[in-house]
Amino acid sequence: MEQFDKDYAPVQWQTVHGKIRQLLKMTLLAAHIKHPEMHSDHSRAVYGVDIMIDEDDFEPKLLEFTFSPDCIRACKFYPSFYNEIF
Repeated sequence: MEQFDKDYAPVQWQTVHGKIRQLLKMTLLAAHIKHPEMHSDHSRAVYGVDIMIDEDDFEPKLLEFTFSPDCIRACKFYPSFYNEIF
């Protein structure tokens, strides 16, 4: 985060991160509106998301949203990955 702020000043990572969070929130909200029957208070899911940040205006672009991501790398570097996310 500090390196991003240094490399791309005056753009700040906190601003870009906020835009990414809003993009994901709106995507999930749209899915919920389209398919409300898929909601359950008793279930959890892991999604894989690919996002590109446009270097011209630093706007995030959603490339892919998958239901069954490959978490092998996450588990390799963070052995407690699944325990922590659930």
